[in-house]
Amino acid sequence: LDAVISPLSVGEVNLFRQLYPNLCAGDVALGDRIFGTFADICLLFARGVDSTFRVHGARKTDFTKGKRLARWDHIVKWVKPKQCPRGLCAKLFDQLPERILLREVRFHIPIKGFRTEDVTLVTTLLDSKVYTRIDLAELYRLRWHAEIDLKHLKTTMQMEHLPSKKPAMVRKDFYVHLLAYNLIRTVQLEASRQHQVDSLALSFCATIQHLSNFTCLLAHATDEQREYEYTQLIYLVSTEKLPFRPNRVEPRAVKRRPKAYPRLTKPRRQLKRKLMNDRYFPRVAA
Repeated sequence: LDAVISPLSVGEVNLFRQLYPNLCAGDVALGDRIFGTFADICLLFARGVDSTFRVHGARKTDFTKGKRLARWDHIVKWVKPKQCPRGLCAKLFDQLPERILLREVRFHIPIKGFRTEDVTLVTTLLDSKVYTRIDLAELYRLRWHAEIDLKHLKTTMQMEHLPSKKPAMVRKDFYVHLLAYNLIRTVQLEASRQHQVDSLALSFCATIQHLSNFTCLLAHATDEQREYEYTQLIYLVSTEKLPFRPNRVEPRAVKRRPKAYPRLTKPRRQLKRKLMNDRYFPRVAA
């Protein structure tokens, strides 16, 4: 996992473009509708990176046009926009092709409790025999794991509120959390590789507990003992499988209520001064 930090005025698309160097040829970029622009698809394709994004709601999709592959599946030409998008270099925009062949796919979600019923994707994976419409639907469903990973970062690893006040310390706290997260995921991937287990089916919280228990053992062990302890750690992580809960639906609500205290809307020093003044100089009722 990698991330970039920028001022509040910088949008997500521009931040995503700063992460392009992390992608290698042969990768497939998967994202929501905000990233499915003509410019980003072309820039990724120039790097040898395929992409699969959800079609933006403002773009109309007509499956009666283009080369029909199947029902709700066709290949069409996207035309380069006339104006350069904000945040993109004009020189780089001029180098983009005038047209590009893309594949548009739509599928229906009949599962009760899911918010979206119809999803339209745009992808550079044009071969319908190798990448079927069902394969693309299953691929896009994996995007939900990105939301779960953010939940682990903010809630499980307690990154939702950083206590630091200085910008430099906030950056350090931020990247230390990412470093720890990548360490946990590396252990899970190693466990899935050695014991033939799906890494997405392993418990994130249980992996943290095992890592915490083995930290002292690994730090004070000899080389031979450390290899044995690490093997035991990988084995224990591979046994922590999540229960199989397909199409799980949960209410988007918080169970625990916040404490009934007023919010701290002013500097603490100013409020403390007010409390001291009210204590030693009580107001006299008229």
